[in-house]
Amino acid sequence: MSFLRDFLQRCTELDLQTLKSLDLRGNEYDVLHYTIKSRRDNKVADYSIQQHFAFSKSYFDKLNSVLLKKVLNALTDGTDDKVLGYLLEKDLIHLFIHELRIRERSIEKGNDEVAKSQFYRQVFHHVRRFPVSEYDDELSKKYAKKYLKSLPSFTEEDEAEIWLMYEFSRVFIFAASGKMKEHETAFLATMKKWWGKIGDKPFPRPQFHYHLAFASYYDFYTGDYNALIKSLQNANEAYDKAGGALAENYKVFVITKLAKAHCQGSKFTEALALYRDAFERYEIQLTRNLFHPLMFAIIAIINGKYTEAQKMMDSHLKHLLNSDIDSTLEFDVLRTYAVLHMNKGEFNKAFEYIERALQFKRTDMSQLGDILLRMVHNAYFVMTGDLATAKATLFRNQKFLNTKQKDKMTEEYAGYFNMLRDIIKHREGKKLPDDFAQKMQPYREGIMKLYGDLLDKMID
Repeated sequence: MSFLRDFLQRCTELDLQTLKSLDLRGNEYDVLHYTIKSRRDNKVADYSIQQHFAFSKSYFDKLNSVLLKKVLNALTDGTDDKVLGYLLEKDLIHLFIHELRIRERSIEKGNDEVAKSQFYRQVFHHVRRFPVSEYDDELSKKYAKKYLKSLPSFTEEDEAEIWLMYEFSRVFIFAASGKMKEHETAFLATMKKWWGKIGDKPFPRPQFHYHLAFASYYDFYTGDYNALIKSLQNANEAYDKAGGALAENYKVFVITKLAKAHCQGSKFTEALALYRDAFERYEIQLTRNLFHPLMFAIIAIINGKYTEAQKMMDSHLKHLLNSDIDSTLEFDVLRTYAVLHMNKGEFNKAFEYIERALQFKRTDMSQLGDILLRMVHNAYFVMTGDLATAKATLFRNQKFLNTKQKDKMTEEYAGYFNMLRDIIKHREGKKLPDDFAQKMQPYREGIMKLYGDLLDKMID
């Protein structure tokens, strides 16, 4: 599939309206409009578009490249930073890499050292935001080094800031991919080393990123709510001390992280209130990172605000589901839509989303995402009363868990499947175990309440 057609599949209706109004002539106009019209038609391949217009392959490829540049410029300001950031927002990593190579070759031919330095810093920020399944640690490290090397000179604070940003990204990736256990000792040693260098110095920028890295460590790995809140408060204090040296999006990040922390601490009303306020003040910034609409929806579901959750997802996330390209984010959105509809008792709709998520390859999802989908899939059959399929699915899931013994993440979620087993027996007429309420407690707290509420509905 051409990069142009691939990109057009991810465009919203508003994006497409903008592109249709471009002042194009001749073949450019005809090919763009034809490709927009056929972008999701599986029967129409790139070759058939080329044949439709009777173009040579070389001319068709060149025309597609010209059009891709024009549509990217039409939907952004055309700068390297905005174009690359836009492609990342669309979760088009392969196209991001393609554009990065072209733009890097171009800037390296020039003599503007300031522009080079700015470019490498921007790229470093972008590659740190790759989805878990696409994250490339060497690529992140490469552009951290290129940025520092491109500076005429850099201070100890500059160096610490960059490498603590790098550590922040890594701790999240390791935790989300289930690899934190093997990297934990090295991470803690590295962070201790950096604090020894910056802890007693007036370096608010790297101190901010130091506290953010630990916030991710407590959030995604240890689950220490009090330490998470403290790290976020320290980050917020460092941000204020930086006096404008840090971008406003970092302030937004801390606020939304704090909202998620309140959710983790089971303060669900406070969490939703913070997210509502954040979206009211910073909606444009928040919707650039689609994690935030997804997190807002999850917190709204936990609060029983199903209409509010669906409105947020339909407005900012549903367009991802119209693409032929699988992504980690799309997988999470599908699972969350399924949970939403299961809570609303709309089981036919829920199963449509579950079926789509089940078609994903293991390489297109995180380990955590895989386990959570298994939980939702199994819960669906119990909630709909199909106990035979529920038991068969449970058998497969427990067999899967047995292959992951001694894995911390697997052990953490094994209890959910044990409770499903108890509920199935209960539905068949047996009494729930005396310690069932105690087993349920972890799923009445924090973000796991999203899945615990499904268990409650099975018993009611």
